[in-house]
Amino acid sequence: MKSTPEAPTVAAVSVDDMRERIRRKSHLKGRQPEDAAMAEVAQLLGPRPATGLRRDLLIEYLHRLNDHFGVLHDRHLVALARQMNLPMAEVYEVASFYHHFDIVRGDDAVAPRLVLRVCDSLSCSLAGARELLAALPERLRAMNLGGGLGDVQVQAVPCVGRCEQAPVAVVHQCPVLHATVDAVLDAVNLKPNRALALHPKALVAINFDVATLAGQCVPVQPDGVSPAHTDLATYRAHGGYQTAAALVNGEMDAEAVLAAMENSGLRGLGGAGFPAGRKWRIVREQAALAEPQAAPSDTGAFGGTAVMAVNIDEGEPGTFKDRTYLERDPHRFLEGVLIAA
Repeated sequence: MKSTPEAPTVAAVSVDDMRERIRRKSHLKGRQPEDAAMAEVAQLLGPRPATGLRRDLLIEYLHRLNDHFGVLHDRHLVALARQMNLPMAEVYEVASFYHHFDIVRGDDAVAPRLVLRVCDSLSCSLAGARELLAALPERLRAMNLGGGLGDVQVQAVPCVGRCEQAPVAVVHQCPVLHATVDAVLDAVNLKPNRALALHPKALVAINFDVATLAGQCVPVQPDGVSPAHTDLATYRAHGGYQTAAALVNGEMDAEAVLAAMENSGLRGLGGAGFPAGRKWRIVREQAALAEPQAAPSDTGAFGGTAVMAVNIDEGEPGTFKDRTYLERDPHRFLEGVLIAA
């Protein structure tokens, strides 16, 4: 039997072609990051973890960039997307959603010396926010502080959670309560740049026990200082996180939590007054939550795992009640989230 000679092996793709393909795939589509911007972002974010930058810390990285440069330069967003291995659209989507981030384009863009944010939500609008927004730019120009590159910038922003102190303007980080044009301009003169217009924290932690304030007003913090709050050590010293730990360790079951919620009489404050315990039970009884869930993948995708999202505020009149508790008793809120999940 006559054998057929084997055909010689021919590489369909050369080694150089393969290298070029890998190089192209390693680049983001669209605009490519600049070396200088990559270096600036890397320096701010610190040493890169062996597992890469965490996707869930994107907003924290954006805060770090915005706090340092005063704005978010588009070149830094491109560099951040590259370093996090995220689509540029995903980074831009988060950065453009929040009014605390200011995105600027071009190498000549200059961060404003200060940003005045005037709340234009319902409560503030009724209390005179529109008049503030109309008058402030003109007064700033008269003081040679507005209208040019690097000057003071005025922005209308959504609810800042201070409905009981309307209208409210925020000079960088410092709120001006029951704001008037003169009061805002005085704040600008006292704190003329971002380095000076920071909102200092209280120096001492407290054990904020809201039950002791039944029938009373929550004490107001000194002007210009964040209220004293319950820190982690104080919260744990008073029994904090014990309930969440008991659930995780199997010392308490979900039924006991649901019964406590139902017996408490707690209701939602969004208008319908729906019983909170009943809502928790309805969600827990959903078939999708009873099925085995896939573990998170290496790419960060959750593959069917149930995730609880917490809406911290909706910008409605009354949001100030949420801010009041969150800034004084943050760990009680966090433990409640853990228990609910």
